[in-house]
Amino acid sequence: MKILQSSLLTSLLLLFMVSCRDVHCPSFPKNLKGYLPYSKGDTLKFCNSNNDTLTTVVQNDTINDNDEFPGNCPCECQAKKTVETNDSLYINCVLSSIGEDTDNTDFEFEIGSDKFIQSVYNVNASNSKNVNLFGDTVLFENPNFINFNSIKIVKDIGIIEFYDKKNNCIWKRIEE
Repeated sequence: MKILQSSLLTSLLLLFMVSCRDVHCPSFPKNLKGYLPYSKGDTLKFCNSNNDTLTTVVQNDTINDNDEFPGNCPCECQAKKTVETNDSLYINCVLSSIGEDTDNTDFEFEIGSDKFIQSVYNVNASNSKNVNLFGDTVLFENPNFINFNSIKIVKDIGIIEFYDKKNNCIWKRIEE
């Protein structure tokens, strides 16, 4: 009986040591930064067909480059970029890349109370071959949302337009 208990304990210990290890998470992939090309203090201006303007200022721009979780499995690491505004047009964008070898990348875009999400699975976002992970243009759409139904983002430019359901208009980016 002691031999069985000892063998079982040794097997469990070996399994624990092999399956869980310190994880090295890569930095936030450079090729994803172009989808959110904003810095703290940037002013985003939009205009609708009635020549009304809407202005918002980036209050938060952070890159969380390297979350490592010692003792956990590789699926437990994350690098992300967050851009947030805190005024009349609340925008919160998070691009997160999860995994050590094979990434799952989520692009979350929250505007007002509506939250859009697009995901790419089983693609290493840090690999230089995956430059346009979401393509040149990202279109978020959901006709069931209350305030905003669509948002269009162009890589290296940012938000170029969004549909405001409440006011029944399209807001287009104004170049400065």
